[in-house]
Amino acid sequence: MTSELSHNSSKYLIDTDVMINHLNVGSKILNSLVVNNEFISISVITEYELYRGVFTENEILELKSGLKFFNKFAVDSDVCFKASEYAKNENLRKALGLADMLIASTCFVNKLILVTENKKHFKMIPDITIYNSSKD
Repeated sequence: MTSELSHNSSKYLIDTDVMINHLNVGSKILNSLVVNNEFISISVITEYELYRGVFTENEILELKSGLKFFNKFAVDSDVCFKASEYAKNENLRKALGLADMLIASTCFVNKLILVTENKKHFKMIPDITIYNSSKD
């Protein structure tokens, strides 16, 4: 069974959009982090969103196999509290769904850098760091 505990060695949290792109066509961003031996993680929210998009037993097995290589951060009380703070901001509430708020709050609470291709929405959150690749 995959651990859902946070790992102190993690530096980057990979957003769902990067994972989906990687699974479909490969992600240069994700590949460069792996090649550079960076510690990468996902939120259990991303795990949920990925499982939501697979339907056949073969797809599920492939996804499970791929996800075992990622550290996973659970949604705990601190993450929930921070997400609730984000949700009190009307602009954030309009721009981000609950899943994105939980992912952003996971980054904040665990001092992680968010790797996302959805910078337009996440840049509205002033207290998280968004990964900048050389193509930005």
